[in-house]
Amino acid sequence: MRSKALILLILSASLALTACSAGTAIGSGAGGSSSKPESSLASAVELGGQFNEETFDKLCENITLGDKKISLPFTISDLGEGYELADAKGVIAVIRHNGTTIAACGISPGDSQQTIDEGSEITTLMVYKSDGEEAAKSSFGGITFESSKADIISALGEPSSEDDNDTQVILKYSLHSGGKLSFNINNDKLFSILIER
Repeated sequence: MRSKALILLILSASLALTACSAGTAIGSGAGGSSSKPESSLASAVELGGQFNEETFDKLCENITLGDKKISLPFTISDLGEGYELADAKGVIAVIRHNGTTIAACGISPGDSQQTIDEGSEITTLMVYKSDGEEAAKSSFGGITFESSKADIISALGEPSSEDDNDTQVILKYSLHSGGKLSFNINNDKLFSILIER
């Protein structure tokens, strides 16, 4: 349950951020719904090669969460039977499918509703590979948990910022309008992704 607490901590910290910076380029993406993650960006949707509103929208419209194709924003009811919100705390919660955690999610902190529930429009999604097999087969515009740092940069271009230390790399892409992507890479493979729309 340590990963769930970490997800909620990172998601809440990310939702609290209000600063935006200019973005750079973005490349390919489209997740299939096969039971095995793609090993590269080969079947990715063409996102245009430049990180801008259009490519960000394409990425957000081509997300596969577990085996369910979704577009961000979405509601839990859009996911169908077996999906539920759990551990709701204000504007953040965990998404479970048949009792198994597959993602953390959130609503805009500026949302007048201020408490996430089954009918909330989810605008933030964070998925960790370590949340299990169903989470690990998720894809984001064709970027999968098999994608490397080079794959992501090839698809999305140079990030707005990069944090690099001995154990991990975090690539961040931002739009002036508020759209954000953050990729946490461990051992040259994607470990987690945060998308804020």
